[in-house]
Amino acid sequence: MDITVKYKKGRADLIFGKDPAKRVYFQCAHPDHRAPVVWDFAAFAAQVIAQNFETDVTLHAAVTQTATQNCGYLSEFHRMARNEDTAYRVRPTTIVPDQPATGDIKALCLSTGIDSTYALVSKQAEIEFTHAMVVHGADYRPSHKVGFQTLLNRVTAMSDIAGLKPVVVKTNLRRIGFDWRMHHIGQLAACMHFLGPQFSDVAFAADKTIAQDLIRFPWGNNFAIGTHVGSGTNTTHYIGKDTTRYHKVKAIQKDARFLNHIGVCAAQKEQGGNCGVCSKCVMTRVAFECGGMPCPPIFKAMPDLAKQITALSKQRSVVKSRGAPIRAGEMLPYITDPELRAAVIAFRDASLQTQRPYAIANLFYALRKRLGMVRD
Repeated sequence: MDITVKYKKGRADLIFGKDPAKRVYFQCAHPDHRAPVVWDFAAFAAQVIAQNFETDVTLHAAVTQTATQNCGYLSEFHRMARNEDTAYRVRPTTIVPDQPATGDIKALCLSTGIDSTYALVSKQAEIEFTHAMVVHGADYRPSHKVGFQTLLNRVTAMSDIAGLKPVVVKTNLRRIGFDWRMHHIGQLAACMHFLGPQFSDVAFAADKTIAQDLIRFPWGNNFAIGTHVGSGTNTTHYIGKDTTRYHKVKAIQKDARFLNHIGVCAAQKEQGGNCGVCSKCVMTRVAFECGGMPCPPIFKAMPDLAKQITALSKQRSVVKSRGAPIRAGEMLPYITDPELRAAVIAFRDASLQTQRPYAIANLFYALRKRLGMVRD
């Protein structure tokens, strides 16, 4: 597959066929955005396209050595993750030496969730962020304007507190239908590097610790991918890989500046907000309330935690998530209320029953229990 790039006035179009559905764009109207000097952002977008269509890509553009090497690493990673023989690669027509940034702008990808808010709290003083980047085309498609506006409002509120400038990168890359679980960081990398040569540093947040990555796989925001999306034009920071979600929440609570603007909801994608009853909202509440600290008033509903977790345990669509047992399990050392602890354990166990790696063990356990070989 051949991909060409056309850039004009803050918008880049990647063209790879006559079908309009196979043309994607990246757009940024912020005054600090500049036209790319090299096309590393397009290399990471092409990486996603290559994996989606299972084909090598020839990218007719100049790409730095670092970005080319990282794309090669990602190709091999995804080959192994799929247990396939062929690695689908991006081959730039021109590979150039790394190009130093021409400015000193430093951007953090900020979604107002726990992970990115922790990145802001923990690394703002060290990295000295100047901008907060938000992607229109990730959780909210370009057509989801209302939901994205609620997100942008939260990002703007946090940015005002932290002294940052919000910058929006818009893309429709998701229209090609790629596997979001495994390739959303590839899209994020393309957006970060599209910001332009003025940006010396870009940063984004890890979802989990390295140990949790091993348990959660397959999931695209992992240490192997997160440390191989750097460009040859800036320094890319991967923040939070050594910190659990519980400890991230506690750091945010201790800082206290951003509590009223956090958004974690898994249920209200199109309208935004925090429903208070989905698994992400509820587990976040558990983390907030452990240790006797008050929960911020960000949830539309505040049901009894133990009862709500028990109800969620009976919803297969919730407990089948690969991340569910991790989020429940990491809270257990900090829960002192017996009823809540029992509910979280039951939720974790219900989730484990749906996980493929445990299917055979669970089957034998059920048989042994039926035969009276296991005591409750």
